[in-house]
Amino acid sequence: MKYAPNDAPYTEKGQWTWPLTQIEDQITIDKIIKCGIQLQEDIKDQKDSNTDRETNNLQLLWESFKSEIKKIAIS
Repeated sequence: MKYAPNDAPYTEKGQWTWPLTQIEDQITIDKIIKCGIQLQEDIKDQKDSNTDRETNNLQLLWESFKSEIKKIAIS
């Protein structure tokens, strides 16, 4: 079950939707797959090394990934 108030916005900060025209666009999907693979590698690198969590952590990596795929969606 998912809780969402009746007056909750459909699209705003934190609640964005993917453009429906790009769901089946193979070029867009390939770009997102490349970004996802890079994210996986960055997460693995962070796990294997001692990095400062104040400057590089999973939340920042995830935020960067989301920003990058949003740029792909807009272009």
